Amino acid sequence: MVTGKGFDMGQGKNAANAMTAMLLTLMVGFLAACSPPESRSPVVVRAVGPRTQGQAQPDTSNLPGRIYSSASYQHAFEEAVKGLLSTDIRPEYIGYVSATGENGSGVFFGGQVRLVNGSITSGFGGTIANDSHIIIQVRDYIPNMSNVPILPAIQLRAAQGQVSGNYAQIVFYDGYGMVQLTGYIDIQRQLFTGIVKYDNYVLYDGSRPGAAGTLGDFSIPLCSFFAC
Repeated sequence: MVTGKGFDMGQGKNAANAMTAMLLTLMVGFLAACSPPESRSPVVVRAVGPRTQGQAQPDTSNLPGRIYSSASYQHAFEEAVKGLLSTDIRPEYIGYVSATGENGSGVFFGGQVRLVNGSITSGFGGTIANDSHIIIQVRDYIPNMSNVPILPAIQLRAAQGQVSGNYAQIVFYDGYGMVQLTGYIDIQRQLFTGIVKYDNYVLYDGSRPGAAGTLGDFSIPLCSFFAC
């Protein structure tokens, strides 16, 4: 009788231990499935649309111009940047873009603008040459990720506009949209400053209309942008 009783108690302990182990395993699996990953980012692969697909990407490491806004407009600035890039990039593929240049992120630009007649430094102005161009590079910041492909630069290689005295309005365009720079030339400080607007004709999926709005303020050394 004693032997049989001891045998029954051992079986009960083994069954209880097995049940406890199984419950612990199920709980760990459930918690793992429900817990978010330590570093989840919207950017894994950069989807490139028709505007930049197949384009040779320029060297954008030393673009002299900045497009920016105040820190209080950070959210609006990021939304505008996503709108600018929406001809090629889905918004969820874009990381943090600082309005003030934090973490090495921001919007940078360069290019070459020349006049058909007149001179930038003479103060008389002139007509913008059609072959003037602009390059805009958005640099985003993605926490806890490295070796993320850089966002493709926007290259607009046709332009129209006018410089009148110290006032300039330049529209750069291609088949997908336009970017307009409106501002003032400061000869003494050798700067061109103003406001950037954009108007895209299509979205990344081909639907219309595209995004449009004000991107921000800009500043660039005068003779790094204009042919002085």
